Amino acid sequence: MAGRIKLVAILCGLLVTPFAPSSKGAFVLDPLDSFEERLSADLQSSTLPASSSMQSTKEQPAPASSQITPSVAQDMTPVDFKNWGYHSAPGAHLELKEVERKQGRRGTAITYHVESSGFPTGKTYSLWMMLSGDHKTKAVLFGYIANTAGALGCPGQSRPGDPPVAGSHCYPLERASLDVDNYHNGEPVDFAIVSTDGTVRAYARAYPFPIQAQDGKCILNVELENTKFTSFVIRGSGFEPGENVTTSSSFGNDQTAGTQLASVLGEFATEVHADVPEKNSGTASFAATGKSCHPSVTYDWGKAAKKVQ
Repeated sequence: MAGRIKLVAILCGLLVTPFAPSSKGAFVLDPLDSFEERLSADLQSSTLPASSSMQSTKEQPAPASSQITPSVAQDMTPVDFKNWGYHSAPGAHLELKEVERKQGRRGTAITYHVESSGFPTGKTYSLWMMLSGDHKTKAVLFGYIANTAGALGCPGQSRPGDPPVAGSHCYPLERASLDVDNYHNGEPVDFAIVSTDGTVRAYARAYPFPIQAQDGKCILNVELENTKFTSFVIRGSGFEPGENVTTSSSFGNDQTAGTQLASVLGEFATEVHADVPEKNSGTASFAATGKSCHPSVTYDWGKAAKKVQ
């Protein structure tokens, strides 16, 4: 029965192509066909619930047990890399909870579950993901509504584990496992919950293998940004709100000093790039000095950073 199939979203690391659901119920990467072509073929032979469907349908009147009939992909406001991370709704919260870590065929495999809270009622929502490296985005699960407590579920679910309304095009969020493998140090996992009209958004990021340093309450995270392993984003947190943070970035003998203004949350983000003539690999460092802390982090770039964990 379709209800017994555990939906698994398999994410590979950098240098990947758009993914498509296989007939076994797992999202896999397929370099040969477009996402839409594979999805159409798989839906004809798959026993997956209709939640994976992206075919265009018109909204029907809401059944008595549902607040809203879920919209399908063509009705959704697109979410791309340019607006990813912006316009988060106050109070809406999305979190990736790590539940398992084991050795897989392509390095360490990690399973995440999704937890949601604080979402307003009266809207439909979809789960989106953004691939690292090429920053391609896709909506992967559809048709969620918020209950009175703000948690997301399918129409017809009065509590977790209840079956969704027949034909609701919704796969229960609490049964979805998000498996990642083939990841590198500093490579992020990014998911978002977005309302169909795009007005309500919440984002979640996890680092399967973080590059991190801490001094006092101040933390530096190094985030891998491109497929050449030469661009990174340094994210600082825990600094005094509005303070000027003195920074220093080095790639070998190439050193750059600067200043970052901490936000009202005590955070900052800055891009750094390896531009070392006649070198394709090495070690880099980044230091940040605030009023009460001085974290410093060291990391590999280029060929030295390509090892899968």
